[in-house]
Amino acid sequence: MNESKATRYQRLRRRAEAAGVAAGVLMLALVALTPASKWLADWSLSVGHGLTGAAREAVALTAFVGLAVVLWEVVALPAVLYLGLTVDRRFRAAERTVEGVLGAQAHATLIGLPAALLAAAVVVLTVHVAGA
Repeated sequence: MNESKATRYQRLRRRAEAAGVAAGVLMLALVALTPASKWLADWSLSVGHGLTGAAREAVALTAFVGLAVVLWEVVALPAVLYLGLTVDRRFRAAERTVEGVLGAQAHATLIGLPAALLAAAVVVLTVHVAGA
């Protein structure tokens, strides 16, 4: 195959990103289709123990989404490390470290977490407005 260096880099990058997303989707499917979803819901409600009404629901939603995002990131971590340490080292001039890759991933997670919380809040509010 006679492909350019940039083409090989983009192909490997897309594969690594797809593997990370597939791992996350598989994790969410396993959580949704097993008793883990009940455990996760019970745990998130227990985090808001002592609160009542909307405050308890908000704390439970935040705990649930926060744990789901953390689980997603942990499951996708091997693909992220492969992309950052193997693919980027091979095709880029800059030398990447494990700490740098993990720091960048933590930064991306902290940016994405509020978006996930907002999306979950919109879904919950829509369910409450729509009623039964």
